[in-house]
Amino acid sequence: MIIYHLLNGDSLLQDWKSSALEGQAFVWRECFCEGPLTTELDASFWESRNTFLQTPLSAPKANPGEYFAANFFPLLNAPEPKTWYLWFDNDLFCLVHLLAICHLLKSRSQDKVFFCEVPLKTTLSPAWWTTARDAVVPLDASVLKAGSLAWEAYTSPSPFDWYNQIQHLTLPFPQFQRNLRLHLSRLPHPAHGLNKPQEMAAALLAHGPLADRDLIRSLLQNDPGFGLGDALFRYHLASLPTVFQVENDKWNLTPFGQQVISRNADALADGFRPYAVGGVTPGYDNWRFEGKILTHE
Repeated sequence: MIIYHLLNGDSLLQDWKSSALEGQAFVWRECFCEGPLTTELDASFWESRNTFLQTPLSAPKANPGEYFAANFFPLLNAPEPKTWYLWFDNDLFCLVHLLAICHLLKSRSQDKVFFCEVPLKTTLSPAWWTTARDAVVPLDASVLKAGSLAWEAYTSPSPFDWYNQIQHLTLPFPQFQRNLRLHLSRLPHPAHGLNKPQEMAAALLAHGPLADRDLIRSLLQNDPGFGLGDALFRYHLASLPTVFQVENDKWNLTPFGQQVISRNADALADGFRPYAVGGVTPGYDNWRFEGKILTHE
């Protein structure tokens, strides 16, 4: 049986090359936790992803549709039985990719699929890979189906199905319930219109301006499990130019931003740039989330 290893990022590939594992590696070069999504990964899906990666994230060389079409989908569509090892971390960033992979693999009943948790920001020795492979979690047809349903909920224009997942769905991925809630926390808070990443940044900037490197470092150090990275944190800040401003490589709150954090104004009242989390567009879709409560205004 042909063996493929799906890896979370190019840095992981360098460690994998030092292992003695049999098979071929494919690097999952995407960030489905942010930006526009539809359930099916068709041509229009990749067109919207390419536009997103070029514009808000300033990555003009990125063309995920071409990359996946040339490197992954030929593997997926070949009829021979395969064994898939999914090497991903336990944050929201990785969970969304795992759900997409479940959706893609759910109809391949002849294949074997295994999940392998990768420790974050750690150099992995050749011996680690062998030990980890022997402790993998098998993902059977029922798990792939449940993961596919979660992907459908994530890409839905209404977060209500995803909200229901918190009460009813269990998948063998680490920190699964935490990550379900973290996704919803990226919807605007009903009291001020900031989502959780924006609220974290606003709390840091309430004491005065911060250099970009210092702000991003603090956000990464206090990340509750989003796994966003520096570019995606900046993406959330840039979506609210009336609240956050950057000048000479320093971030600060605008006067309107000061009103927002004092809960005297709503961040989405005016001047926001639409951003997508899953299938939802905050500000336009009027969904809000606080703690355990999902509302639609």
